[in-house]
Amino acid sequence: MRPSPHAYTDPTVLIPLDSGRLIRLEGLMRERTYLHFPKAPLLRNTSELLQQAALVTARRKFYAHGEAGGPLMAPPVLLTGPWSKKPEQAGGLPRWVSYGLFSSDQPTPREPGIHHSQLIVVWYQDYAQPLLDGGFLHWLRGVDWDANACNFKKP
Repeated sequence: MRPSPHAYTDPTVLIPLDSGRLIRLEGLMRERTYLHFPKAPLLRNTSELLQQAALVTARRKFYAHGEAGGPLMAPPVLLTGPWSKKPEQAGGLPRWVSYGLFSSDQPTPREPGIHHSQLIVVWYQDYAQPLLDGGFLHWLRGVDWDANACNFKKP
């Protein structure tokens, strides 16, 4: 089943970062990685091009949400679940690419007087559910929010 192209928001998804900051998943969009490619193994440079395209797509998908840091890409090897295969074992990138907009009710220290910050993150996984699990969640918790997020004013 192909996921909806519309953003899903769930303000109940809260993630504590290693720095002590609490972030929230504000928006989520997911799609199949290989919508227009045959099932044959892809060349390494094709996978790299798809990853670069995913970063551009992520920025475009959350354009209406205002200024955001990133997008950051989690390493594709951070697949979760006992059935997961590393990209080199599967012959390319994992089947699903997710675009997430994360926000914090605290600004980065770079700009006083602002009360919120947000960051776009892209990650891959070889199954559809759960969304935030295992290696990806561990990686996300270690992200340097202050160095990568962007402050914004809520209307």
